[in-house]
Amino acid sequence: MKNPVLITANYVSNISEHVIINKKMIEEFVKEQAFTTTKNWLTNAPLDMGPINDLKLEDILNLLFIFNSVNFCYWTVPKWKINYLDRTYDGTWAMLAAFNKGIMNKIPIYDPKYISELNYSEFEHIFKGNGSLTQARERFQFMLNSAEILMDKFQGRFSNILSKGNYDTTQVMKIIIKEFPSYKDQEEYNGKTIFFNKRCQLLLSDIHDIIPSKFKSNIKYKNLVNQNKLTAFADYKVPMSLRALGILKYSPELSRKIDRMEEISQGSSEEIEIRANAIAAVHMMQSTINSTFAGKDKIMDKDINDMLWVMGQRSEMKLKPYHRTMTTSY
Repeated sequence: MKNPVLITANYVSNISEHVIINKKMIEEFVKEQAFTTTKNWLTNAPLDMGPINDLKLEDILNLLFIFNSVNFCYWTVPKWKINYLDRTYDGTWAMLAAFNKGIMNKIPIYDPKYISELNYSEFEHIFKGNGSLTQARERFQFMLNSAEILMDKFQGRFSNILSKGNYDTTQVMKIIIKEFPSYKDQEEYNGKTIFFNKRCQLLLSDIHDIIPSKFKSNIKYKNLVNQNKLTAFADYKVPMSLRALGILKYSPELSRKIDRMEEISQGSSEEIEIRANAIAAVHMMQSTINSTFAGKDKIMDKDINDMLWVMGQRSEMKLKPYHRTMTTSY
């Protein structure tokens, strides 16, 4: 059974007015790119992950869940930044730095019981940096609610969600979306519900890729089945990379808005089409790669996503900006 994210993304892509996929550029990209074993985006973290890496398995699972509940929207100016071990980080790396810094300072930011008792002043202290963290109140509420529900329904252990879903990516995703409102990521388009589930999919990809390399005896996490059902994790950087590669093409009006860094409203047809076409394009890339390099290990949509996201950190991919949308979804 296909992921409803892919089904609805293809629906949007087929009738989009503001965004199109250049299939010829997909073919050109595949010809020029040497595809080897891809790495999870976290392996490219430019910061010391020691404090997180030193946690026990259960605590790391909980931390990944809590982290993804607040990991969104860092584009406001001036950017929120975190100083950690004599270096300054912004964006997702700043959030990871804040978590590492908190743990290093003996703050159990992975413990749902501790988080459920956290007040807003304490939250502000943990995430205090240079500049203001946008949507701080929303992040605090998401973190608090996630911890409370984890305590009330799953004995404070994210591993219980994995076992309830029989270590099946698609089943676990359904549980998370149903039980944790902050992970819900969908919009209405042309009278149809369009699913994205960006943070939820990213969380399950990270667990599959990261946990077994650290806890080699926990093969069940490596066997978190149906990872191939995951789509691209539609955010800011993946569409930006696809546009830089000529794979996504925007209408003149949408191009002007993005290039002028004008805000694009969440739930607008433009925003939905950007995200949906990114998902559809990545799946086309996956199909083209696997048919072109038949006989090699099959590459998944999520692998291409991570490759494009990492590419998006390079200066040559930033010649044109990413779209600006104020959202808690990504």
